[in-house]
Amino acid sequence: LNETRGETDLITWLKNPNPTSRYAAASLLAERGNKAGADELKIAAAGSGSRATLAAGLLSRLGIAVSRSTSLVFASTDSAERAAVVPQITRLPLKDALPLFRRAARDNAVEVRRIVARELGVLAQGGEQAVLPVLRGLALDEDLQTRTHAMTVLVRTAPGSARKEATQQAVAAYVRGDSKKVLEINKT
Repeated sequence: LNETRGETDLITWLKNPNPTSRYAAASLLAERGNKAGADELKIAAAGSGSRATLAAGLLSRLGIAVSRSTSLVFASTDSAERAAVVPQITRLPLKDALPLFRRAARDNAVEVRRIVARELGVLAQGGEQAVLPVLRGLALDEDLQTRTHAMTVLVRTAPGSARKEATQQAVAAYVRGDSKKVLEINKT
């Protein structure tokens, strides 16, 4: 299935015997605001992993309440599975996504935290100020790549008039090893 299919075709795919095809059709319909595949998404949301997270997010977008414990999303012992969930979180409404990002930012696996920093960076640069506190926490991460990415985003999202000065201060603080100073740059 691809995104160019018409809604009529996608609704037909909801009757396909293959659950993967039904899920794909339901997801594409939901992204277009069509509730025809909501039952299929509810089935997926009851599961675990990235598919369940995305299904819950799509249902939420459609205005359909889904009770889902945030702890279940990261309950897997497989760090690759937890890492695969993170990009799906961005498709959730921000009020639902923030607790999941907070949890993922504290994950034991460095690859999960790196993906969180990347995804939050995209959201922050798109104007989502609510993610900045999570990025500030990641700017203190023990992993250099996670820390650097978070700090870079914090500097780039500093208010326009203060950006040049903030960049200079951030570089100087970073060179001195004073990452806490970088965290003060775009605090409101």
